[in-house]
Amino acid sequence: KWSERKAISEAIRRTMSELKERKLPDVLQIAEKLFEELTGGKYVLLGVTEKGYFEAVAHTGMRYPIIELSQATKEQAYISLRLGLAITLQKEAPFPIIMADPFDHFDFKRSSLTIELLTHLQKNPLFRYFTYHPTRSVLCEAATTHHVSIFTTCQR
Repeated sequence: KWSERKAISEAIRRTMSELKERKLPDVLQIAEKLFEELTGGKYVLLGVTEKGYFEAVAHTGMRYPIIELSQATKEQAYISLRLGLAITLQKEAPFPIIMADPFDHFDFKRSSLTIELLTHLQKNPLFRYFTYHPTRSVLCEAATTHHVSIFTTCQR
């Protein structure tokens, strides 16, 4: 059993390492463009340092570790990476993109830029975005909107 588990673990590690080497450059290239778009050009590069940490490069050339960015900018980077991965894998392993209010910390400008990008990506039939904010559904005028109410009760 131990050797079986060890072999499976090693196979998974090799597969992940292979995927990282093959796919990460493409994911980063797409994510970088999305990140620039989502930040309105404030950040022009999104990459990985030699030590394996994500960093953003501002249009001024200043480099910032992701951890030093505001919560909203970190979320923009995360959304960019997530969408970059989905776009990269879309042909060979399509999977649904499901987002539930991924930009709660965004101001109006960030929300608008994100909605614009997501509206473009909604051409993918596997894309679903959920929100409880009525103002965000108004921003998504081009989207098909479904209103859903879920009530739960808990009895002890």
